[in-house]
Amino acid sequence: PIAMIWSGALMLQFLGSEDAHAAILRAIENCLKSGPRTPDLGGNAQTEDIGRAIADEVAGS
Repeated sequence: PIAMIWSGALMLQFLGSEDAHAAILRAIENCLKSGPRTPDLGGNAQTEDIGRAIADEVAGS
């Protein structure tokens, strides 16, 4: 889900929402650093878990 979320962030940047773009990128980076992670990244989380973690991170910023 990270690629799709990142694509959405790029769209927001293109539309001029720099703050939203930056918040989403920070959330993605934090998720990649501290988890959760899907099996392809060495974890055992589901796609839904990653999406929720990123959304929660954005909501908290």
